[in-house]
Amino acid sequence: MKRPRNFVGFISPDTRTFPGEIRVFTPEGANAFAQNLNATAVISRDYGKTMGINFSSYQTVNLKITNDDMQVARESNAIFSLKYPAQNILDNIRTGSLLVTMAHFHTRPNRVKYLNQRGISTISLDGIVDDRGKRLVENLNAVAWNSADVLFDYLEKTNPLFFRRKFFKALILGSGAVGQQATDSLIHLGNRERKKIHPIKSLVLIIGRNVVGDRIFLHKLLKETDILVDATNRNDPSVPLLMNSDLSYLKENAIILDLTADSYDPFEVKNCMQRSMVKAIEGIPTGDANKFIFSREDPKYASSIPRDIPAKVRRLTISHGSWPAIKPSESMVHYENQLIPLIRSFMEVSDNIQNAYLLLNPKSVNPLERALYRGTLRAYVEN
Repeated sequence: MKRPRNFVGFISPDTRTFPGEIRVFTPEGANAFAQNLNATAVISRDYGKTMGINFSSYQTVNLKITNDDMQVARESNAIFSLKYPAQNILDNIRTGSLLVTMAHFHTRPNRVKYLNQRGISTISLDGIVDDRGKRLVENLNAVAWNSADVLFDYLEKTNPLFFRRKFFKALILGSGAVGQQATDSLIHLGNRERKKIHPIKSLVLIIGRNVVGDRIFLHKLLKETDILVDATNRNDPSVPLLMNSDLSYLKENAIILDLTADSYDPFEVKNCMQRSMVKAIEGIPTGDANKFIFSREDPKYASSIPRDIPAKVRRLTISHGSWPAIKPSESMVHYENQLIPLIRSFMEVSDNIQNAYLLLNPKSVNPLERALYRGTLRAYVEN
């Protein structure tokens, strides 16, 4: 019996919501996804332009070309977009179609409500976790190393005397995987070749919530800190860990390196109470691909900070909404390599995409199928 024919669409990033975001799936990745999904790839004529990829590179055997991304959404029964699509794209996705994207269900209940009401079978990439809760689609290494590379590159250009010191002190908030990666990247100055040039030593200290809760001890640590790093993962994103007033204990020339890049966004928790997501370090800016270094005097320092958030105390801040995007091609190849085995496991459930989504089993003997189930909208709603 001939297997069902699927159509997998690839959507360009919404640069209005994500300024400077250029990442798209590579021709090799898109082709691998289509083959494993037994699908024809569907793309618009402009797909790939943001990353400078020649359109002809996508012209594989099974390819359907459309005029724009809205048509891609209408004519596909599976849609891939690293970043969450724009509303006009979402409105054109057919009921029952599969959407694979960074949906962030836990802080976007209105998004959950919309997708559920529309009947869009969504898998959130950030929700695909193994039995121990470890994300299977992530690039924490790039978060730590790209951000540190930007930091020390900035110091080389603006303050070369920094590297003539015997050592510097870095304080990392958060002892999870991001914090551990950040330790290594700071010790090696964001680039192992740079470390060979500069003999400066690194004293890196990681602290958890118990230390942050001891304000007297925390302030003592801040006074000695040259680089303050936010690598936290909070259960409640509406509560900051460091108040803006705490930053006054930092040295005047201290630098804040924001790895989590949480934004200031309103959201609704499951009990429908309106809350606001704030940054773990209160009153610092959120950067994007167009601008991610903010001096204390920068006129755009406060542009991303709501007026009701205390932000009087400033320190030079380096922040990016997605640090892997600093090296877009490397980032996408990394994600593609993580996704391909997941797609294969998905299609082992059923060769029909819609059926495969509905049949994903949280008790499957296949650990990748269990992980995929955890990333689904239906798992989030049911649990």
